[in-house]
Amino acid sequence: MPYSHKKENIRQGTRVATQRRELRPPLPAPRQVVRRQKRRSGRINFQVVLGICLILFSLVGIFNRILVSNPFPVLRFFPSSQVDQINQGPSIPLSFPVKKMSSEVTAFSQADKTHYNNENPEWSIWSYSACSGCAMAALMDAYGATLHGRPLNCGDVLEVENRLSVYNPVNEWGLIRGAPDELAETAARFGFTGYYTQKLSLDDLITLANEGVPSVVRIPTHVMVLTGGDSQNVFLADSGGLHLSKVTRSQFLHGLPGSRLYAGQSWMDGWYIILTPNKNDT
Repeated sequence: MPYSHKKENIRQGTRVATQRRELRPPLPAPRQVVRRQKRRSGRINFQVVLGICLILFSLVGIFNRILVSNPFPVLRFFPSSQVDQINQGPSIPLSFPVKKMSSEVTAFSQADKTHYNNENPEWSIWSYSACSGCAMAALMDAYGATLHGRPLNCGDVLEVENRLSVYNPVNEWGLIRGAPDELAETAARFGFTGYYTQKLSLDDLITLANEGVPSVVRIPTHVMVLTGGDSQNVFLADSGGLHLSKVTRSQFLHGLPGSRLYAGQSWMDGWYIILTPNKNDT
């Protein structure tokens, strides 16, 4: 085929045009692709934030369980003085203020002459129904109460009960109505306030007593001081003839041990009184 300048020029022009197209920089990515990438990165950031939130929520749940099982888990990191300042009150939520006793409750004996101010009538007549006076005297003494510079005795409290007409020594029970307010009225004369209206269970009273806040409790014909206890036993300060110091929970709730006096009687559910000294009075 004969050589043609015209055809050769067309070929060269086509080659140059092709090379120029190949040397051009790539066109920018379409806007839709950029938006898609932004959406994808935003979705990734949201997932990261959501994951962090779930981790924090789990940690809060774990920490809350620790708080429930141990009310003061962080106190161990504080100095002992700070722990004492923070953990002062009883763990039972109370609708009234209380103070912890300064010493252990020591039970009086109703039959002991030395716990009265005279032989007649206090020891010879009153001692048979002196449980209320002896219980309150023992409890108030544990808070440091004094009269004329000495600790209270059974006779001191019985004398006030008699003056207030809440005590009848002829009655073997002693208290006229057998109500907690009779004890509260008497305790007020010694600078104490009696609390008895909040509904507290036996477990509540045991917990409070173990933390230094005992209570006076009643069975049908006798009162004693509940000084503590555990899951099996109840600890008592008893001025009566049985001199009970520890009974099982079943005995306390269903029938005290023994075969005489107030044996076989059980706690009158809900009957208690907590005495706490008024400020600067003891």
